[in-house]
Amino acid sequence: MQQITNSSTPAEKSFDPDMRLAAGAYGEDDAYQDGDAGFDVRQFLTILRANLLVISIIIAASLALAVVVTMLQTPRYTAETTLQVNDQSAQVLGKQDDISQDPVVSSADTERFLQTQVDILKSRTLLERVAQKLRLIGNPRFYDAMGMRQPAGDLSRGEL
Repeated sequence: MQQITNSSTPAEKSFDPDMRLAAGAYGEDDAYQDGDAGFDVRQFLTILRANLLVISIIIAASLALAVVVTMLQTPRYTAETTLQVNDQSAQVLGKQDDISQDPVVSSADTERFLQTQVDILKSRTLLERVAQKLRLIGNPRFYDAMGMRQPAGDLSRGEL
């Protein structure tokens, strides 16, 4: 009878995938065992040069997509302004000394004065004067930008 022994040749011992994993488990770094010195700039530049076409296509496609999205978005124009209205109600009413003494009267007159100023700013007369000064009446570019149709009024006389 022949006895089978568990003997292996040196070639079989050198290739053991479990041993390689076990070596890494004990803190040994495979990168330094192979004689690798770390990050190689030349190798990186070679890889970059080899993939230059792919990188260029990705950048160009991203740029084109950004331009298309920007052009397709609805333009939104916003404006903000701050008006300073000085309280001249005391001078307008001719009671400059009396009003500064009584805070209730002063507050009521100030409120009325400010409301008058707001009404003036919202008035159609002021709107027409501004539109004439800026030459917006009958200007098709203005109506297109506002997303409106031109009114049917007599535009030659400035009617809105």
